Amino acid sequence: MSKIPSKSKGVICGVTGGIAAYKVCDVIANLVKKEVAVRCIMTKNATQFITPLTLQTLTRERVLTDQFEYDPRLGPVHISLSEFAQLLLIMPATANVIAKMAQGIADDLLTTVALSSTCPIVVVPAMNTRMWEHEATQNNVAILKRRGISFVGPVEGRLSCGTVGIGHIAESDDVLAAIYEYLQPRGI
Repeated sequence: MSKIPSKSKGVICGVTGGIAAYKVCDVIANLVKKEVAVRCIMTKNATQFITPLTLQTLTRERVLTDQFEYDPRLGPVHISLSEFAQLLLIMPATANVIAKMAQGIADDLLTTVALSSTCPIVVVPAMNTRMWEHEATQNNVAILKRRGISFVGPVEGRLSCGTVGIGHIAESDDVLAAIYEYLQPRGI
């Protein structure tokens, strides 16, 4: 990973393991086009849906997946990333990652960065309707909203299982609008 200058700020994009992971590519491409610095973290499960190389090509930055990565110039990577982050975007956000965040579980790089970040966090859920509507998921979302975390979606649409219902990932334009709402007052 290249050294992140202390004055450099940007968006950390956390990608989790859902079929909608490919949708993050459009958001990243648009951010890079606007000259926003983007660093990506992928969960292990996310790499089953899209490759780190795809996101690395879009951002021109190494994609991080290892919680225990250490760079002697930067110190612990999760801390240097949380210091870099002007905004943390989690897209798509699975029920699993939402639950971990609500409970303060930091067992991979993404959840560790989320727990150590003081910047705004935007979560873009995508999951089956049954998972989204489950009481546990709704309780976890409520906890995160009380902590000031923003959600974009999910929306109603065709799901990967073939049914139509709430749980479809929000459109890229809606996600970008939420991101720019946070970044513009901060000088990006």
